[in-house]
Amino acid sequence: MARARKVLLVLLLVVLLVGGVPAGWLIWRARRALPAYDGQLAVAGLRQPVRVLRDERAVPHLYAANLDDLVFAQGYAHAQERLWQMDILRRTVRGELAEILGQHLLNVDKDSRRLGLGGVADRAVETLDPDARRLLEAYARGVNAYIESSPGSPLFSGLPVEFALLHYRPEPWRPADSLAIGLHMYRLLYTSWPSELARARVSERVGAERAADLFPTRSDLDHPIAQMVPAPRLPRRERVFVARRCPHSLGEILAGVAPTNLAGVAGSNNWVVAGSRTASGRPLLADDMHLPHGAPSIWFLNHLKSPEVDVIGFSLPGIPLVVVGHNQRVAWGVTNLMVDTQDLFIEQFDPDDPSYYMTPTGWQKVGRRLEHIRVRGGETVDFEVLETRHGPVVHEDGNQKLALQWTARDPALLRFSLLALNQAGNWEEFTRALRDWGWAPQNFVYADAEGNIGYTGAGRIPRRRTGRGEVPVPGETTRYDWIEFIPFEGLPHSFNPPSGILATANNRVVPDGYPYHLTDRWISPSRIARIFALLEEDKKFAPKDFLRIQGDVVSLPDRFLAGQLIAAAGTVPLHPPDRAAALQTLAGWNGEMRAEQAAPLVLEATRPRLMEELLRPHLADDWESYSWFMAPVFLENILRERPPRWLPPKYQSYDELLLAALDRGVEQLRRDTRAPDLRRLRWGDQQRVRFVHQLGERLPVLRRWFSVQGPAQSGSRYTVKQTYRTSGVSQRMVVNFADLDASLMNLTLGESGHVASPHYQDQLEAWLAVESFPAPFTDPAVERAARHTQHLLPR
Repeated sequence: MARARKVLLVLLLVVLLVGGVPAGWLIWRARRALPAYDGQLAVAGLRQPVRVLRDERAVPHLYAANLDDLVFAQGYAHAQERLWQMDILRRTVRGELAEILGQHLLNVDKDSRRLGLGGVADRAVETLDPDARRLLEAYARGVNAYIESSPGSPLFSGLPVEFALLHYRPEPWRPADSLAIGLHMYRLLYTSWPSELARARVSERVGAERAADLFPTRSDLDHPIAQMVPAPRLPRRERVFVARRCPHSLGEILAGVAPTNLAGVAGSNNWVVAGSRTASGRPLLADDMHLPHGAPSIWFLNHLKSPEVDVIGFSLPGIPLVVVGHNQRVAWGVTNLMVDTQDLFIEQFDPDDPSYYMTPTGWQKVGRRLEHIRVRGGETVDFEVLETRHGPVVHEDGNQKLALQWTARDPALLRFSLLALNQAGNWEEFTRALRDWGWAPQNFVYADAEGNIGYTGAGRIPRRRTGRGEVPVPGETTRYDWIEFIPFEGLPHSFNPPSGILATANNRVVPDGYPYHLTDRWISPSRIARIFALLEEDKKFAPKDFLRIQGDVVSLPDRFLAGQLIAAAGTVPLHPPDRAAALQTLAGWNGEMRAEQAAPLVLEATRPRLMEELLRPHLADDWESYSWFMAPVFLENILRERPPRWLPPKYQSYDELLLAALDRGVEQLRRDTRAPDLRRLRWGDQQRVRFVHQLGERLPVLRRWFSVQGPAQSGSRYTVKQTYRTSGVSQRMVVNFADLDASLMNLTLGESGHVASPHYQDQLEAWLAVESFPAPFTDPAVERAARHTQHLLPR
């Protein structure tokens, strides 16, 4: 029997390699992995029965007699639907992707091993308080109970079909794996050091005055919402010194760094309004987080109820409890706070003995960590990581090496505080739960059943002895070391503001003069300005209005650029045909990035050509290394003020520059689209959303089975409905305190990670249309919505 299975495996792999998949077997095997939603199921590890009700979209509502059984059942439910996704996530953190997916992911694994977050998670488990550790252990038992329910070869077991196609079984789940997945999200949201290198690289080339222009940190569109806090007591020199450029030239080390462009997705929206602004007189809260798209969805929607907790919302598969959602008394939503948690240090190594590097106390032996990376179909690769007092070396050139210090790498800072957050019943309990938030720093908006609304930042944000960490600094001195973290009382916050509105969109949330430095890397304020404009309308809001705002596709930067181009064209009496056609698409355009329109294409083709014309005289072919989240603010400042220092010598005026950029953009559009008539182009053709599945991308023959290609979509990187081809809105939520059962929640694709499941992408159509579904919460509403009932019984 074993020999027959081995022969079958070899034949299957041969078929895959030559480009074909036996469709019948794939369908049979994928269906075999589908979980049961009804009946009784005996599960080893439960103390008491758990009742699971699922609605028409397979959203589980878990009812348990105690908290341990509740998170056990959540672990089991996560594994039922998302086990392969969970395994991929922990492998990503631990640098173990090449082991199952092959050589092409070796460098990805090296990057992960260099950061060492898997080891951080292993050590952090030992520092958790007993209650938090008990929860993670109960969750892990639930995951493992599901894994153990499908023994034997992955070819024939009931595990997800991906395990069969790659022929491996998952290792048992450990509590540290849950922490590792939390660190994966931390890394996804807070990898800023490439931006610091890009900033240093550009600043070295353009000089101080132009660097100040290129890297703005403020805008007239800003909407800071934080209240002022008392100034910290610090020596004067620590308050006034700001290292806006590298303290000394990086020389060749910067020249050896590849250009980095961070123009990808980076954003989320959340807002809350008081009852004075709603039709019901009760608060409304909205949240939509923007992340890379994947198949399956990043989030998992679930309702958890036991005597200790009653909460519904979005969880991360692999982590117990709920990250964003509401309980009976409070609701919350999050966006990325964008603070600076990473610093680069230039470490000087001894040219005579590179095993030593300079520290404030003299030469010190560098730490060495030998990693062994297994590669599918190849040999194990040995990989050495150098560790300095600041952290791992992430880039090197000769005797100078760049080491990374990052809050996520300190296991002592990690805390598992989701239970206190899920249980909070008022503002005091809510903020107490966030006091020790040890994950990626976030903006939390809040509403409660008493009618209060609030906002607070949460997370560990370092304070430096000198400087602000915007660029690499010398590591051989203590001058730039971290000295402590901003106290929770010093983080931005607001409670029941007179306006009745609180909103964040990764924008600058603190006013001028705020006594603590958070970051210089705020996101362009175009989204937050548009959100406030819509929330300040003279109307009483209902949940459907919040969905309308979440789906808004007006781009303020593109509307501004269109106005500049039309005004520039008015200074020239005649236009060549292509320019005239392009200008015709802009005439009367209202700023909406609609899929069916041509104007957005013209503008998004013109913008990079305009940036190139401005930057190339100073950066030559390296102009694309400029990357800044507030680049639209730089461009608007230049076009409004029109300073002579930025006008390229070959142009007589900024109007001439604008029209030349338009001509070049249109020429590029012609080449890319071969369209005879620009007016017939459709923006949405360039914005077809794609949900990538790791295995589907590894084996193209499987792409049509696993990855999901969506239709044309409206929106852009600058709209409230932030849109890219492979990233954007990852979920939507509107919490209605007038009727919690009428709150709205939905995912991108669906609850299930099984390609053969009807719930693999049954929410996609609603997501594309910016529609949503009621999320029943009270017992009667859940009973009415239930389509499946399952009883998990102790075995």
